[in-house]
Amino acid sequence: MKRVLFFAGILLLSCTDQTAEEVPNNITNNRVSVLRSLPTQLAGTYALDKATLQGSKMEVIHGLNPPIIVEYTHDSDITAIVSKILFGGSSFSSFQSACNSRQFGIEFKGNGKTSYVCLGTSLETMDMGTWNTTGADNSLLAWNILNYTRAIECEIVPFEVNLEKLKGYVVFPLPKNDAEPFLEGNNQQYRKIMITFKRLH
Repeated sequence: MKRVLFFAGILLLSCTDQTAEEVPNNITNNRVSVLRSLPTQLAGTYALDKATLQGSKMEVIHGLNPPIIVEYTHDSDITAIVSKILFGGSSFSSFQSACNSRQFGIEFKGNGKTSYVCLGTSLETMDMGTWNTTGADNSLLAWNILNYTRAIECEIVPFEVNLEKLKGYVVFPLPKNDAEPFLEGNNQQYRKIMITFKRLH
């Protein structure tokens, strides 16, 4: 079932409800409707390449028997955790099982929508959310993910995009306990990360 996310009038789980020092360039309260003319250089298909923790450390509980507490410090590679968030959630499970290659990408479309892509196959895409740019010289990428019971609203700033990659800083929700349902109860902690996507086409 396709869902459309409007930036106004819908309560979102915001990646930016953080202290000022955790948000690059301290950009806050930037909520605008989708632009009529989106930057064409950002449209394309990407694969998650790497995510690293920036700033303050965090702890995540992994496993059940026994649970193991892992501490992540500045510049730790947390790609596996971020990948599970981006390509997880109950709404994604049916698309995941239909993708024989088990390789997933994200398409930023020219109309301001994003879709999950099953790489190397002809499987139809699945709606993911929306994107938009705003701020001075469109330096802020507003990206909304609809893969969980509550939407995740992120602001990647500053971001860099070229023929090879899309990268930037984002304050992102991460689990406290990797074995428990994400974004339910108090199972989230917000940290600044550097996220890099490889452009596929």
